[in-house]
Amino acid sequence: MDSIVDSAREKRRQFARTGAAAVDTESHIVAGMAAERGLPFAAIRVITDTAAANLPPAALTAIGPNGETKFWRVLGSVLLSPGQIPLLMRTGSDARAAFRVLLRCRKRLGPGFAAPDFG
Repeated sequence: MDSIVDSAREKRRQFARTGAAAVDTESHIVAGMAAERGLPFAAIRVITDTAAANLPPAALTAIGPNGETKFWRVLGSVLLSPGQIPLLMRTGSDARAAFRVLLRCRKRLGPGFAAPDFG
C-alpha cells in the first residue's frame, strides 16, 4: 500500500478485503525502481505492529518523506496528547526488536548480498 494502516479496525478491513497478512508500504516502490533498471530485487521485511495494534499518532508523524526522523513532530504530538506515551513506547520497543531481526538476517546473508557498501 502507499500509506500506513494505523488502526486495528482498518487492518481487519484490509485483511477481509485482500486476505493479506501484512501491509508493506515501501518495498513496492523499490521493486518498481529495480524493474525499470532491469535489476534483480528481493525484500526481507519484518512486522513491527500486529493486526490488533493501533499506532499512536506520534509514530505516524515520526518519519519524513526521505526517511529522516522528525523529532520535533513526535515531541509536538506527545505534548498535545501525552496519553499516547505508553503506546508510543511499545511501538518503539517493537521496532527495535524488528530491526534486530533484520540485522541477524543481513549477517547471515553476508556482506555482498545487495548492500556491499554496508558490510
